[in-house]
This record gives sequence, structure tokens and C-alpha cells, in this order.
Amino acid sequence: TTMASLSNDLEICKQMFTYGAIRPLLIASDVSNTNEACMLAGLGCITQLCRIPEIGLRVAQQGAVPLLEKGLLLYKGHGNLAIREKSLYALSFLSRVHEIRDMLITPKIIRGLSAEFAAGSLASREVIIRLLMNVHRRYEGEKELVDTLKDPLLELIRTGPWSAKNLCLKAVCVLFDSNEYREYFVEKGLVDSILKVMSAKGEDLQEVPIVTLL
Repeated sequence: TTMASLSNDLEICKQMFTYGAIRPLLIASDVSNTNEACMLAGLGCITQLCRIPEIGLRVAQQGAVPLLEKGLLLYKGHGNLAIREKSLYALSFLSRVHEIRDMLITPKIIRGLSAEFAAGSLASREVIIRLLMNVHRRYEGEKELVDTLKDPLLELIRTGPWSAKNLCLKAVCVLFDSNEYREYFVEKGLVDSILKVMSAKGEDLQEVPIVTLL
């Protein structure tokens, strides 16, 4: 718990890395050999370490992905929601590291992402969208996953706050880049939704809607 609190400071994160704290933290965060409180605190440290790309690379190389699989699929215990959220944020930070994108999205991670997008908070959905854009075309099963997100994205564009609408429009450009998808979105009324997003803000915030419309 003390290390989790200290790890909010990025300089301390770098010192933790220098003194070899990664492997012990991974062990302490594994649900197979620790309790829920230790796992939650350990994942807090790991999430902070993953914010630094060069350290996140080492965290992944030392076995973080299987650990995050377990965290993302944990539904038992009082802290399961917080554990899933921390696992999700750690994955999102790792998705920024180009060298490990090919190893990041496994079948279990896909299952966890699908479940969180369907039932998680708005913040979790936004994290998932950013993560998937970062790993676009870098994993098997992408089409099957994004196919399940078409209608939820359209609903967020219609009813979500402006920031979520803008992010979802960016995802439409990145993740759904075939004519088949474009025709689907037009048929579902995306053009009208784009125009509403554009009218809600000034010209300086209309870049993403305009690009999507084009």
C-alpha cells in the first residue's frame, strides 16, 4: 500500500524500476498467490509504472500481460471492480508502447474488453476505445471485436457527453475504415449525429467531426 501511494510520483516510479521492484510487484499482484488487498495495491503500482514507456516495456516483458488478463476477468471479491479498472488502465498505458502492441491483445484480453465495454462505466469505455485505436491492425480477432462495438459507439455518439462523442467519431475513422462499415454507419444516421456534434462547439473543436464526415 505504501509503494502504491508513492508510485503516484513518476520519479519514484523510476527509482522503483532501477532497484528491481517490477518482478516482486508482479508476484504480489497475482490473484493466484496473493490476497485481494495486495493485488489491488500491486496493480496500483504497476499501472503507474506503465505510464512511463521505457518502464512499461520492461513490465510487459517480465510477464505483466497474463497478470492483467486475470485482473480484467476477475468478478469475485469486494474489490473486483477496482481491480478490473486498474488492469484496464495499465493495458491502456502499455498500448502506447509500439514495441509490445503485437503481444498485448490476447483472446482473454478481448473477452475482458468486450465485457467491460458492455457493462463498464463511461470512463472505462473511453479507455477501451483509446486502447483499441492504439493497437489497430496489431492483433487477431480485431474485426470480430469491433463488429460488436458498432451499435454501442453509435449510441454514445447520439447520447454521450461531447468528449465521448468526439472520441467515438475518431474511433469510427480509425477502426471502421472499410466501405462496408461506412455504408452501415450512414444507414444508421451517423451523418445527422455528426452535424449535431459540430453544432455543439465552435469551429476550433470541429476537426474530428469534419474528418469523419469527409
